[in-house]
Amino acid sequence: MIGSVNASAEWTYLTNGADWASVDTAPDVNKCATTNQSPINLLSEKADAFDYTIYKGEEDAITKDYSNQFNTQNNNNGHTTQVTLDQTGTNFYTSKLAEKVFNTGTAWEGMQFHLHAGSEHTIDGERYDLEMHTVHYPKKDADGNRPTYENEFIASAMGLVFSVDKYTADLTFAQQQVVDNFFDSLKWSDTASPTVDMVTYGSLMELVDFENRWVYKGSVTTPPCATFVYWNVLSTIYPVS
Repeated sequence: MIGSVNASAEWTYLTNGADWASVDTAPDVNKCATTNQSPINLLSEKADAFDYTIYKGEEDAITKDYSNQFNTQNNNNGHTTQVTLDQTGTNFYTSKLAEKVFNTGTAWEGMQFHLHAGSEHTIDGERYDLEMHTVHYPKKDADGNRPTYENEFIASAMGLVFSVDKYTADLTFAQQQVVDNFFDSLKWSDTASPTVDMVTYGSLMELVDFENRWVYKGSVTTPPCATFVYWNVLSTIYPVS
């Protein structure tokens, strides 16, 4: 999640966000239910209504560099569990599509990741068991400043979707262990907000397929639904047990 909400504001997922436009998010402007609202229903190529532009991999030339997180807290904030990423020069991706399609910079630095159960985005109208988001800000320049963009893009998000029994990833045993080890490393069963020795986040992010994904101009998915966010959602659905 990006941005803040007035401490007095109360919101839930009971109506899937249909009531968020009425949430008091002062001093932030509530942009829920306005333009470019996320999450959305994503269409696969098999869908009758599919009319998305498809880009070749070389047009994007995506790269990524993510690391495991050490001695960190998996924080339960009441709406999701969230891990703040270390800022040591890793945990970023580059995407030429960000510049080509949306006129932003190409490099995005990871700030935190969090999880939603079930998935916030749907695919062909179907909601899956879990969705993980990594929130990125524009990568700092050589002087340590984050660039700002005239088109008001504030952040980028990378979404991974997981399912117990409707996954599409064809993983080897070793790759499946990477996914399982990541979820085990979060130590959900220990305390509400456990501090853990190592979260194998980097191992997971280096495994997953960034080449095949949906991209669109959207928003933060929770109040105040700030715009604009360069959204990426991986089209491969990964197994979770």
